[in-house]
Amino acid sequence: MAAQQSLQKAVGLLDQASDMKFEVHRALGNVLREQGHLPEAFELYSQAAALGAAERPELLMSLEADEGEAHMRSGDFKRAVEILQRALTRYDGSKGRSGMVEEQALARVRATLGAVYHWQGDVDHAMRLYLKAMEKQKSLLRRDHEDLVSTQLSHARALRDLGKFGLAMEAVNNLETALRSGPQEGPDLSRALLVKAELLREAVRHKDAEQTIHAALQLQSLCFTDGVSPEEAVAYNTLGSILHDQNKLQSAQEQYLTSLHINEKTVGPNHPETAAAHNNLGTLYTDLGDDKSAEAHFRKCLEIQLRVMPADSSDLSTSFNNLAAVLFRRGSLEEAAALLDSAIRVMDSAKVPRNNPERVLYTEHLEHVKQVIASRSPKDEGASPLDTVLES
Repeated sequence: MAAQQSLQKAVGLLDQASDMKFEVHRALGNVLREQGHLPEAFELYSQAAALGAAERPELLMSLEADEGEAHMRSGDFKRAVEILQRALTRYDGSKGRSGMVEEQALARVRATLGAVYHWQGDVDHAMRLYLKAMEKQKSLLRRDHEDLVSTQLSHARALRDLGKFGLAMEAVNNLETALRSGPQEGPDLSRALLVKAELLREAVRHKDAEQTIHAALQLQSLCFTDGVSPEEAVAYNTLGSILHDQNKLQSAQEQYLTSLHINEKTVGPNHPETAAAHNNLGTLYTDLGDDKSAEAHFRKCLEIQLRVMPADSSDLSTSFNNLAAVLFRRGSLEEAAALLDSAIRVMDSAKVPRNNPERVLYTEHLEHVKQVIASRSPKDEGASPLDTVLES
């Protein structure tokens, strides 16, 4: 809150025509974005754009990188891509004539666009953009600069998603070492620890993962003293998953609910991270044998994803299957079949091969449900493969 108040005071003191007023508007917009107050951030970006940014290529590109990231965080990936691609197209049209400030902004645009594609499941495209951004950032920025750190963390996640787990862990460990040797430990270190905790969890090193995520949360409590932050929601969701993996279901439930509450308060109810919290709660209630609660959270997750995710997202097909499994157990056979059919259609839209293991599994589930519907005697069918719910 102190930083926000100082920037707001500066806006009132600076002359309307001052370049500094543009920078203060943009900086205040970024503070509000980090706090999850996205509508207010967009308003400040709009005000900054009206202060002559269009006449200064380096200012305009920096603003577009900030605005694109805000749209990505809001779940509006289409708008984010439009803004970021526009910046790249304009740069290409200028035949690369630029100074150091514009080069730095260009790298941020590429890294942010990579993150948008990554969110949408296009990891290969994202990786190409991350590598291009990192190459430029390493030549322009100190090794603990927030832009370079952000791109390196995105790159590590992409390595993990491409199955290069060892390289991902090595990258995060190197980044952690660099940050700890810097002038101070701050938000960037907490972000690195969050990614490290995710990797440790996937390596089934639960004790190490739990210690690491607690360290990240402790840093976040020091860095985000103005109130809750969307980053804290991600950390609590990760802690919930670590506890869930260890079958500590009640403790995991507390963390998931905390994450959901923070997400709804910051980024809002219609955001991919909010959907992720609902999905984890749905899986948890399934494990607790509470199919009614599981259905409610899986429905909410799917409802959000249908609004904000692309039509060929793998997350959508997983959510269709998760909800179908619960409905099957609850006797809603026709709806379960329709959802499984939708899951397969999503995979077909994404051009997933027919021999893909998940697609094969969804097809088997659908055939089983159809057989049960035809016989109208589910009790005689024995155990269903749908009893095992896939996790996203």
